Amino acid sequence: GWTLPEDVSLDPKKLSPTVFMLHKADNLVRSHRSELKRRFGGHEVLRYLLIDGEFLGAVVGHWRIGPYDIEDIVVKLPARERAARRSEILQAVRAHYTAAQWNILRYDGKSVT
Repeated sequence: GWTLPEDVSLDPKKLSPTVFMLHKADNLVRSHRSELKRRFGGHEVLRYLLIDGEFLGAVVGHWRIGPYDIEDIVVKLPARERAARRSEILQAVRAHYTAAQWNILRYDGKSVT
């Protein structure tokens, strides 16, 4: 299960940074559907990224049966933090979208090499 930092007596500043990729049918995603549509409505979202307990990212592309390209990873963080957490976020996406089958073309609109 998931717990918001404000729902427990933990200091959010002492929590480790986390990135989870969630399917659009996940109950947590579904409970935030209207906000996610507002935030990422201009994109064809494959999965959402839960970053430090908040939906701050999306994996974008066109779903097909079989391997396909990940067009972009959109992250709604300040520019410095997007850059600093790039490898961590790519690793979370790669946990499902392996390099052997799927190509990630862009991160934050810039080519992934």
